[in-house]
Amino acid sequence: MEPFEGLWDLKELQSLNEVRATKIFVAKLGDLSQLRSVSVTYVRSSHCAQLCYSLSKMRLLTKLHIRAINEDELLLLDDLTMQNPLEKLELVGRLSEGTLESPLFSTHGDQLLQMELSWCQLIASPVAELSGLSNVTELRLTRAYTGQQLHFHGTWFQKLKNIELADLPEVKRICIHEGALRSLECLHMDRLKELRDVPIGIEFLNSIKEAYFTRMRSDFVRNLQMGKVNHIPKVYWSTQGKLNRLSIQ
Repeated sequence: MEPFEGLWDLKELQSLNEVRATKIFVAKLGDLSQLRSVSVTYVRSSHCAQLCYSLSKMRLLTKLHIRAINEDELLLLDDLTMQNPLEKLELVGRLSEGTLESPLFSTHGDQLLQMELSWCQLIASPVAELSGLSNVTELRLTRAYTGQQLHFHGTWFQKLKNIELADLPEVKRICIHEGALRSLECLHMDRLKELRDVPIGIEFLNSIKEAYFTRMRSDFVRNLQMGKVNHIPKVYWSTQGKLNRLSIQ
């Protein structure tokens, strides 16, 4: 949606969804002080400083979605601070390596309940960087990491119920240490092209109810059928196309 005439007169507006960023829009956004939910798309690097300033003026905001204009555009959000802790945050675009250590996460991170990172292409593991989000219940990582290994250590993500790992093209190994993800109910892995084996330690997920492994390698599916996930009530898989339910051996 393009910013429209009269938008700035809606002083009691509480939700603003998928508005395209412009220089004027990001400058005036902070005037809509009653907003609880904001989604800004087509964001350029040149918009970010003013966007961060406008967002920092909002006292009631709890849900924030920022999407870059394309996959290669850098979102410069290291200086973003919020007056009110966010409950839901979705960042779609390239991030600098220091963003997940910025004040937004170090100050208010323990209030986040839902988190999504897409297109970020981080070198450092976002799982490790986000491990301090002690209350997050939903986590989605899509094309967010260029490394080869993901580790979930013993005290991490104790309240997480749903996790999706998608399109992480270099990941070859996932390790879940005992005690991690202790509340997890749903696991979804999608299009992990280099992952050949079931995550090490998946047997430690005692609360899990269902798992989806979609668009995965054929050798991954063969390993999936070796009985390592028999403790999961519902398991679904696909290599391409049709979704299949795994038969318990």
